[in-house]
Amino acid sequence: MRLATATAAIVLGAVLVAGGDSRSVHAAAGCPVSQVRYDAYGGGDHSMDRTPWLAGRRAGSGLAALLWYWPREWTHPRRRGAAIYTGGEMPQGWSTKVLWAFVGPAQRGRGGRQLTVQGTRLDAPGSFTHRFGAISYGGQRRAPSFASIIDVPKAGCWRLDVSTTKLGASVVVRALTAPAPR
Repeated sequence: MRLATATAAIVLGAVLVAGGDSRSVHAAAGCPVSQVRYDAYGGGDHSMDRTPWLAGRRAGSGLAALLWYWPREWTHPRRRGAAIYTGGEMPQGWSTKVLWAFVGPAQRGRGGRQLTVQGTRLDAPGSFTHRFGAISYGGQRRAPSFASIIDVPKAGCWRLDVSTTKLGASVVVRALTAPAPR
């Protein structure tokens, strides 16, 4: 009985820490999702310092993936595990928009004209590829930057490898199926 109670408490605690979504427990247990950050992303445009973001995996990559789609109900409890909805759209009706910026000093001016996002499913077969053109904006400070809408085709655990001709890194997200309209 004690073991069952302890197990239930651990699972409940994981659900609460993950933002109250039982899918997050599975994501934390079986998918090495990137951790969402709520501090300033380190780029030059301070108007984006409050946007949740992911740090690229690969030491020294300087990649910051700003999650423009991140909903308030995930921000308020400070949901930590990276998640995205399938189909390129959130249940709230907006696009799954990500700004990819390589903000490290060594990356400045090295981005090229195109970013490739190669999605590889980690928990089952599956892949996709998207390509996006470079953008510029005020406060960019020559940080290679690319606006995108990420359209993950199926729910599951996905590694997104992002690369230009000279730069690259990855993030891992849990893709969720949007709930059916009521």
